[in-house]
Amino acid sequence: MPPSEKPRALFPDTSWGLILRCQERDEAFRVHLDQLFRRYWGPVYAYVRRNWANDDETAKDLTQAFFLSLIEREAIDDVAEARGRFRHFILRALKNFLCSTKRHANAKKRRPAQGLVSLDAIAAGESPRVAQVLGSDGDAAFDEDWRRAILAVVLDGLRRRAGEVGKQVLVDLFVASDLAPPGEKRPSYEDLAGRFGLTHSQVRNGLYWVRQEFESQLRREIQDQVASEDDLRLEIQDLFGR
Repeated sequence: MPPSEKPRALFPDTSWGLILRCQERDEAFRVHLDQLFRRYWGPVYAYVRRNWANDDETAKDLTQAFFLSLIEREAIDDVAEARGRFRHFILRALKNFLCSTKRHANAKKRRPAQGLVSLDAIAAGESPRVAQVLGSDGDAAFDEDWRRAILAVVLDGLRRRAGEVGKQVLVDLFVASDLAPPGEKRPSYEDLAGRFGLTHSQVRNGLYWVRQEFESQLRREIQDQVASEDDLRLEIQDLFGR
């Protein structure tokens, strides 16, 4: 390595992926914002609906207003790597926003002149399902909603990857085997083989492949939301127990 060349860091200057790309204000800026908001609309809406709003429309209005406030205050531009995990930044910003809103029921719908990426379309669509658990911890519920949002993104990427190599069935196999609802008995390889019309060895080898792909995509997705290797490890451990 030449003396003037520095060792390459695990997380380069452009870490925080989508977040930092939103700072560039180039022609792809709104595309990056669209991706960012689509991923985190669900957890933010669910937190607002569960903890602050008595009805769906008020929750949508507050969620929309929160995302608009991030752009109007250019809060995203203030994000620095030192702030750690983006999930924590969003939750802190959301709490501050809600506390500063004097009367939630009177929150007005705000629409920028040129429209805000796809938020209007998202808000007009079906609202995320919100688990109403009495006495539940708001932060813990937000973390679970965030986990589900990440999982949805990873599974979408996994399905695209499997489709490229003609292994779409393996994603359904993985979901049935590894992502069964809590408390549900995990199916055996024999059960899975019968359900999907595969041999025992096809199930075993297929799960090995798809699990490797899942872990790789999960790591890439979360790496886009953290600022260091330690944060990456902690975020995966906190959200997925891995």
